[in-house]
Amino acid sequence: MRKCLSFFVAALFSATMFGATYTVAGDQTVLGSNWDINDANNEMTLVDGVYTLVKENLTLSAREYEYKVVKDHNWDAMQMGNQKFTVSENGIYNVTFTFNESVGISSISAVADKKGDAEIDPTVSIKGSWDGWNAEVKFTLAEDKKSATVKKLMDAKTYEFKVIVNGGWRSNGGTINRENPSAAGITENLNANINLVADMSGEYTFTWTFETNTFAVTFPEESIPIEHTYTVAGTPASLFGTEWDPSNADNDMTKQEDGSYKWEQKNLALAVGEIKFKVVEDRDWANAYPASDYVLKITEAATYTLTITFNNGEVSAQAVKEDDPVTLPTVAIAGEMNEWNVEVDVMTAAEDGLTASVTMVLPAEDVEFKVVVNGHWLAKDAIYDITRVNPTVENVDQEIPLGPNLRLKADAEGEYVFTWTYATNTLVVTFPEAGPVVDQPKFYVTGNKELVGDPELAWKPAAIQSMTDTLELNLNAGIDYELKVNLNGTWEDENNVKGFGELTEVAEGLNDVGNDHNIGFRLAEDGVVKVIYIAATDEQPEVFKLIGNFSKEVPPVTPDGYYLVGTITGWSVVSDAPHTFQSTAVEGEYILHFTLTEGDAIKVVGVENGAETWYPEGMGTEYTVDADHAGEKEIYFRPAGNAEWTAFGGFIYIAPNTTPEEAIINTQDGIKAVKTIENGQIVIIKAGVRYNVLGTRL
Repeated sequence: MRKCLSFFVAALFSATMFGATYTVAGDQTVLGSNWDINDANNEMTLVDGVYTLVKENLTLSAREYEYKVVKDHNWDAMQMGNQKFTVSENGIYNVTFTFNESVGISSISAVADKKGDAEIDPTVSIKGSWDGWNAEVKFTLAEDKKSATVKKLMDAKTYEFKVIVNGGWRSNGGTINRENPSAAGITENLNANINLVADMSGEYTFTWTFETNTFAVTFPEESIPIEHTYTVAGTPASLFGTEWDPSNADNDMTKQEDGSYKWEQKNLALAVGEIKFKVVEDRDWANAYPASDYVLKITEAATYTLTITFNNGEVSAQAVKEDDPVTLPTVAIAGEMNEWNVEVDVMTAAEDGLTASVTMVLPAEDVEFKVVVNGHWLAKDAIYDITRVNPTVENVDQEIPLGPNLRLKADAEGEYVFTWTYATNTLVVTFPEAGPVVDQPKFYVTGNKELVGDPELAWKPAAIQSMTDTLELNLNAGIDYELKVNLNGTWEDENNVKGFGELTEVAEGLNDVGNDHNIGFRLAEDGVVKVIYIAATDEQPEVFKLIGNFSKEVPPVTPDGYYLVGTITGWSVVSDAPHTFQSTAVEGEYILHFTLTEGDAIKVVGVENGAETWYPEGMGTEYTVDADHAGEKEIYFRPAGNAEWTAFGGFIYIAPNTTPEEAIINTQDGIKAVKTIENGQIVIIKAGVRYNVLGTRL
């Protein structure tokens, strides 16, 4: 049965044969793509133990550039803020990115080495809500290079946007409308967008003036109708061809004489269930209707004409049953058991039209396959194991012919029945009656979700079964694994719960059978960990052997609390006293005495049970300390926020430095205080605490 499989099975395993992949994602000017974690051109190379990426002969303007190092193309794999490097003058540069995996995030760096001079024209673009913040609209530079303009067709709507000047984001939180078409002084305020109230559909002209950082809009004098494309995106894939795909042109709607749009399919064999969809504008999720999914219920399996209409934001749908005989979808199992042939194991529909099934005789070994519905190859978005303990697979609706398969863990030779439910895309496998228990019992491995791969199977006794006396686990370095072994997949008897004795520092070790406890370990490097079961003999009891490059070292756990992070810590949480906030007498408020330097970028990170929460969240939301707030400071922080602390995103308060207009006064208790003006009100700052003129604490 183990023959040379089709090309997509080989593709499935090729990605898991190597260690971690690190990619640099960020500013398009440097990296050639805009924050694309899948760009193979930006994958780092391991050189002398350090991951490195070099981008050569880049024409860069004098400004700050942002980037991140991403593990295995996953934003969540490395918790960190944006990294930055600064180019002080225009020129030609080589930029070298480095990352030492053994040291961690704090080792990430980027160095720009100037190779020559360059004259660089300024650039301007805008990015906004009109297309879901997807693409930049680039401006054309005037001959005198003092301004830049662009024209854009827009509907009569209210939009939000930001300006990008020489790669840097600009905003001021203001509103532009026909009465006030200009916004001046647009600076690097990233916490608020510029609002544009477009009062008629037509051509709008946008102008940027470099010297004054002014943005102006020329409004149209008469309305111009704008044609849009409307597309249906939904589920199931057997109906729409793809799953929730707004870019599928095959599902474009046709404009009618009355201005409405229609999508219609005839002779559709529909099973009992639900059809869910939205209508999207211009093949983008930025404008999708209705706000919640439109749900059309099919209560009887039959042949239908399905019609979806869209008119001025309103969506309707109806399925009209036809007189033709019911034709249910064709469902087949294609996999290693039949050399991926879709015509061999075709299911037979039940009389009620709700399910279909096929029976196959299989040996006791693992076999991979997919469900093929009307020619669409369906599976899950990750490889999924079907076992005697977990024989049901729900929502088999991902059309991924080159992606991961379903895997049947056939534990006994015999007849296996595959049953498909049309309405819910659910597959159930009925296992044959298990044979007699052999002298050597089967052993099972379970553990945390990091070990077994599926959170729903974590710590279930029969999560991973071995068909032999050896089980191989492909594991990654730097992850905390917990593991336990049992016999015959049950916790019924405490003596049947097997663990390992204390792990040693060596690469191999024979470990005594333990009682009810887990084993925690980390790998020194990516590799295979073998779990070997040795049956009991007259000379020794049953034992397990764990072989691998494991290590007992566990990274220190950051204590719960709130920490100051930023460029001062390399954007990593440093759990020492100088960076840790302490509670004040005010409930929900914390304080930290710290010396800030102008140019420091800062945030606060809350840690609870190892989980981190950033204040504020998101990229580009850090606060950069200005001269008015630099120096030895009392930094106040409230996780719930404070509406008056607007300058620091609402979470942080730092008293500004005194100016000649402010006064040093003596209070009744003899402590010197600062009298200043904030938001038009007199504020007294004493010992880092703010009071109004009546003595009430703010």
